[in-house]
Amino acid sequence: VEIVAVGNAVVLQSISVSPATVTVAASGTQQFMATGHYSDGTTPDITSTVTWTSDTTTVAAFTSGTAGLVTVSTTATTNQTAGITATLGAIVSTKATLTVL
Repeated sequence: VEIVAVGNAVVLQSISVSPATVTVAASGTQQFMATGHYSDGTTPDITSTVTWTSDTTTVAAFTSGTAGLVTVSTTATTNQTAGITATLGAIVSTKATLTVL
């Protein structure tokens, strides 16, 4: 999805999440970062502004108030994966992949 600037308004065009792929042990944590890509070319850190989502919360889940910090379940097993996305308004990042070590 691409949103173009209207007049002089600066708008969010996309969100990237890093790391894009990561391996974490069961019961471990991983800090993700969200970068906003705006119509004026700026790319600020928006980690604390976005809503974080894991598509497999039985593997990895975010705790409210921990901006980008995901915790891997103690019951997660090797090679299980979770897709991680960051959302702000109508803009959703591409999916990052967390794999259990």
